Amino acid sequence: MNTLARLLASAAIAVCALEGTAQAETAFTYQGRLAAAGAPAQGDYDFQFRLFNTETGGTAVGSTQSTAGVAVSGGVFSVLLDFGDGPFNSAPRWLQIEVREAGAGSYTVLAPRQRIGASPFAIETMFVAPGAVDTAALQDGSVTQDKLANDSVGTSQIQNNSVSSTDIRDGAVSSIDIRDATISTADLAAGIYRTKADLYESVGSTMTIGIAPQSGTAVCQDPNDLPLTGGCRMVGIGQTEFLATSVDVSGWSSDTQTAAIECHANNTHPSNPGSNPIDVTPYIVCVAVP
Repeated sequence: MNTLARLLASAAIAVCALEGTAQAETAFTYQGRLAAAGAPAQGDYDFQFRLFNTETGGTAVGSTQSTAGVAVSGGVFSVLLDFGDGPFNSAPRWLQIEVREAGAGSYTVLAPRQRIGASPFAIETMFVAPGAVDTAALQDGSVTQDKLANDSVGTSQIQNNSVSSTDIRDGAVSSIDIRDATISTADLAAGIYRTKADLYESVGSTMTIGIAPQSGTAVCQDPNDLPLTGGCRMVGIGQTEFLATSVDVSGWSSDTQTAAIECHANNTHPSNPGSNPIDVTPYIVCVAVP
């Protein structure tokens, strides 16, 4: 064995890894101690670093990191390594070190491989402590629907009043997204739903129909109110068989016009309609909407 080989072989059992220190992005610092012939190594050395999935044998993971002309002083050396984030997927990793005197011959593999500590794994988001990332750390729009697993967000993860109508895209929630019986009146703000108490009838002036036909109108109280039905109602006792009516509607589909009905009434008594008048009142039934 030549002098260089003896130097490196003895150094192999003296290498010790200090804990990697996470730096910017995915890079981390590896610091070790190299001994030659029982004494701390001194001078420039070339290093190669590989990641493996087992302590011995196994398969290399990721790229090879080569650093040439690393200064070793008093046996201590320090290098900056960056394997990217691909190799760190929560599985254990071991670092294999190969070394030679700067520019001299082939590399010698040092043993044992060095177990990678926890710091480089900090680049994996699965190791982020609970509560370490809050809403202030997330940019607007950075979490989209495809980043959320199905059923990963339930009602227990949503604070009361944290979601408003402005947070929900038009058409994003349909009836199939809502479980049966999950929404009750207690879940709805006042004015969102309608009850029988919101139902009312509005009437127009009563018309006494004799010889001449007459028309009268009934309207809802507000342009927002919803019309349900309407018509002409005979008042008191009379001969309904001699009453002919028809109805016209207006504003029933308008967003601004108040809904109304117009009652047209005609006394059809065959002999003397003037002596047999009929009282008729127009009416409309509406639902009050705030």
